[in-house]
Amino acid sequence: MSRQFVAASSNQLRVLCERRLEDLNLVVLMIDGIHFGGQVLVVALGIAEGGEKHVLGVWQGATENTAVVQGLLEDLVDRGWDRQRRYLVVMDGSKALRAGVERVFGEQVEVQRCQIHKRRNGKEYLPENCQKDYDRRMRNAYAMNNCVEAKEALQKIFRQLESKSSKREIGTAKPLGGARVRPRISCVVWKDWR
Repeated sequence: MSRQFVAASSNQLRVLCERRLEDLNLVVLMIDGIHFGGQVLVVALGIAEGGEKHVLGVWQGATENTAVVQGLLEDLVDRGWDRQRRYLVVMDGSKALRAGVERVFGEQVEVQRCQIHKRRNGKEYLPENCQKDYDRRMRNAYAMNNCVEAKEALQKIFRQLESKSSKREIGTAKPLGGARVRPRISCVVWKDWR
């Protein structure tokens, strides 16, 4: 890479990570860690009421840990994030991300597990010959517009997986062992976030 490109991109990143947030009218915050060159970049993406997406910040760390997430979120607050407003926060199942969100926002946010991460993680427990069907059925359930029907479809998938688990048909790569896990299936259907 040329020095000119590095300087220009560094300047753009600095401007992005220093801009004020008061006027963005945000309602959703998405947080995820991206592994890049032996480091983790924790990225915050905001979605405004009108559906516009805004990259809000990027913080670097050795791992996706609570301190990095907390630093990123505190920086957002310092730049004008309204802590009095209620938001939806979407993230993967990382305990570190969740802990960072709880430390900075407490009860002022609703947390939703990212559907893509949930599908991907669930698929890992299944033998390869079952993964495509599971993924298709999960995608279809998440795409439903009717909350009651979507919840019923997700519960049906869960019951079938639970039945297979009790019969030990799930496979051996990551067995569920006899664990009886009951996921909370909530009904929030977000549409038209562009």
